[in-house]
Amino acid sequence: MPTAIHFPQPIDLEEIANVPMLDPPAAGGHRIRRVAAGLVLAFTAGLAGVSVARVTTDQQLSAPAAGIAEMTLRDMVGSTGDRYVAFMGPVSAIQRGEVWVVTLAADLLGLTDGGYTPTGMHFFEIELRQHESGWLVVGGPAEVAGPASVISNPVPLPAPTDSPFTNAIHNYLDWLLTGAPGSYDGKRPDPTPYRSVEITGIASTTDESGTISRVRVRAIDRLGHPIDLAYRLRVIDVGGSWIVVPNS
Repeated sequence: MPTAIHFPQPIDLEEIANVPMLDPPAAGGHRIRRVAAGLVLAFTAGLAGVSVARVTTDQQLSAPAAGIAEMTLRDMVGSTGDRYVAFMGPVSAIQRGEVWVVTLAADLLGLTDGGYTPTGMHFFEIELRQHESGWLVVGGPAEVAGPASVISNPVPLPAPTDSPFTNAIHNYLDWLLTGAPGSYDGKRPDPTPYRSVEITGIASTTDESGTISRVRVRAIDRLGHPIDLAYRLRVIDVGGSWIVVPNS
């Protein structure tokens, strides 16, 4: 049965655009303005670029430009109030002359009598062109087919065996995700996100630094909802005991 979900108040881009700005802006701040041809957001320097697929250029699409594409799509999707973006992120960016074509993946929810319910993953293209010190939206959003690398299924892993090695990994993930007792290095999520964890697949390779294991798990959250997660862990043999640490 669909369950109603509460979401925060959407951001109104027009209201943001009318907020007075200091000149020059403080370090790390940004300026937003509109022009007749479209939406331009001008950001100060110092923001790191984002790593996205680059097909026709050695340049990187900047983090502000990717943010503009996401804001544009979120504004369009939420304009009618009957859809909501549960998750969004860039999956590719291709430079064609002076225009960047950014493909975004968006997990959309639709409003029903029972609340917002999932409608699946959608992919949209937005075209950006650099304008003065900002970026101009010159095309889209246009819904397109998802890239094959995104919509294909993950590589399956062999089923786990009942062994001390597998048990050591399970105990670590149980500590990490469910709050079970244990003595491990590192910081775990707070509050505890899941109430149970089950290993569904595992594959390992060994080198001079230990054994690297790729692990897939089915976790059950505090509301009883399942989610599939994947981890890459380092398992070290210390005096006949398996020690599990994140593979950093």
